[in-house]
Amino acid sequence: AVVATEDREFYTHHGVSFTRTIYAALNEVFELESRTFGASTIDQQLVKNLTGDDVVSDEEGDRFAGYRRKLREIFRAWSLNNRYSKDMIMEAYLNTMGLSERIAGVEAGAQEYFGKHVEELNLVECATIAGITQAPTKYSPYQNPEACLKRRNDVLTFMREEEYITE
Repeated sequence: AVVATEDREFYTHHGVSFTRTIYAALNEVFELESRTFGASTIDQQLVKNLTGDDVVSDEEGDRFAGYRRKLREIFRAWSLNNRYSKDMIMEAYLNTMGLSERIAGVEAGAQEYFGKHVEELNLVECATIAGITQAPTKYSPYQNPEACLKRRNDVLTFMREEEYITE
């Protein structure tokens, strides 16, 4: 569910999707789309989770701080990918992904939202947790149950499109 939702090329890239990164940069400069979107891979998100290096501006008025942070993230993700297997990276990400201001990791999410251990979750519950991580407040089952339900259904659609599940 997480791969289908967050990073469809996770098992084929080397920590960074240069195509997504370049397109996101071009979109920021030329406003190709009306919305911004994330280009970070699961590897890059793990780097952010582990380092806490998610500050947009190191110094007030420094408009390049965010770009320097993104470059650090890219090189760290690339290095991470060269040192660890994809399975190890995925496990670390699943154990650190944010699900609210006070919940990190799928086991904590399973306990909080469903009162179960992660290995006891069914497909729909897994899809719910995978959907929350993109925007934990927006997709909170407590604060926004309708948005959470829609996001869960989107995750199931992504999983079907990637052929992880069938209709």
